[in-house]
Amino acid sequence: MNQAYVRNGSSLSKEYIDINNKLAKETLTNEEGNKRSFDANYANFLGVTGGESDYFSYEDFATFDGGKTYHYIGGYYYETLIPLMLLRRSNVALDDLYFSVTNGVIDGVTMIVDPAATNESDPDTKYGFIATGTISEIGTAKIKHIEPFTHEAYHDTIETARNASASSHNYTVKYSLDYGSSVNMYTMKFNEDAIDQVVTINGKTTHTGIKKTDTGYYEYSYNDTTKDLYIEKTHTTPFQSDTVNRYPTFAFSADIFADKDSNGAYVSRGGNGKNGQFVGQCLYLPYMNGQYIDQGNLYITDGYVSKISTKLESFEEEITIEANYSNYDSTTIGIDWTKAKEHDEPTSFQEANSYLYNEMVAWKIDNVVPYLYAKPGWDNTIAHTKSLYDAGHNDCYFETKKFENETARDEFIESYKAKLVEEGWTLTDKSNYNNSYAAYKLYTKTINGNVYELSVSPYLNWNGVALNSVKIHVFSSALSVPDTDW
Repeated sequence: MNQAYVRNGSSLSKEYIDINNKLAKETLTNEEGNKRSFDANYANFLGVTGGESDYFSYEDFATFDGGKTYHYIGGYYYETLIPLMLLRRSNVALDDLYFSVTNGVIDGVTMIVDPAATNESDPDTKYGFIATGTISEIGTAKIKHIEPFTHEAYHDTIETARNASASSHNYTVKYSLDYGSSVNMYTMKFNEDAIDQVVTINGKTTHTGIKKTDTGYYEYSYNDTTKDLYIEKTHTTPFQSDTVNRYPTFAFSADIFADKDSNGAYVSRGGNGKNGQFVGQCLYLPYMNGQYIDQGNLYITDGYVSKISTKLESFEEEITIEANYSNYDSTTIGIDWTKAKEHDEPTSFQEANSYLYNEMVAWKIDNVVPYLYAKPGWDNTIAHTKSLYDAGHNDCYFETKKFENETARDEFIESYKAKLVEEGWTLTDKSNYNNSYAAYKLYTKTINGNVYELSVSPYLNWNGVALNSVKIHVFSSALSVPDTDW
């Protein structure tokens, strides 16, 4: 397959055929992650001046035969740069470079490296070489772009199986990620109203999933020994709809595959190191869409996708991925959904989040801040703002995890305010942050002779937008700031 490098704005891009058999472009970057300039890489550098294309000029050439050839007489730097541009070789320096001219038009180029017998390590410089090339179609050259793959008869078999697997919401897939030193195992069972997942990583197995309800769905955890089924989190968003899809899509073109090989595999083609990304469309592995996966294998049995496999490089290790599909239209999950139950609500920070509680102890607010059950849970850490409120006061804050929506967040805030009043806190006219954009009214209470002030509010991000988590902010000279890097 030919390879075309094209201009994409001012950047250099490489064309490739994506997993949908469409022509796509990938912008190339340098080692620092900056976009590479088209002009600096694939421009007509001879005689072009200005900007990144200022390589060399006509004055760097001289003729010694009446204009038949023009030899390069410029600096040493370009004796290494020119073969890099013309030959894509960075390990040679030319001893001679000249262009051939016929009827006033450049029509050839010759590059010479003289033998250097003392250099035993590099055959190119030990024995030398002469490279010649023809230059033609100046101003009229056409670039042949990559073309999508042609649909062949065997692609109908792949398309039928792809559609069948994509349409089915009832099957089992078992897949493994083999890192060489360890293997992660996954078993996914798909039904019309539930998706069940058993994962084994480093010898530890977890059993979780999601279950459809009349109002949305809930996340669950399941104990295979005790048969305990716990509702971990409920959602009012749809389990499945025109805009929400929770099943692997198998969204790729059948045309990217070569015909079946001797092992029964259809091997993906093209893709500029990305055609194996189709694997991510067949599994719960969305991160694979950004990975370079040079090729993958697809197997078909009884009109369905029955197996996929590939390898990818990640953080200098090779990961082997293999997935096997079975029990289309006959998969059962085997959980008694009528036994689903909520966890007992924790009654203290210590029960709700031991990590947060330990930090509260370090800040000496463990017996100060009232506890209220937050359905999404509490975040693990405590931070502070270096006493932005008032000199002489220490401060610290922590937050809940995100509520499902703004309404649920605000209901919790009102409940927490009521909890404060119930436990003897008094609302004041003072605000935190000196009445800045983030100001919220403070509640105050004296505990063991120490005055504490506290605000409860939506958590604001860096530009003042209210998120769906709740922030508890405490101010007091009695706080103990732990020894940190702050």
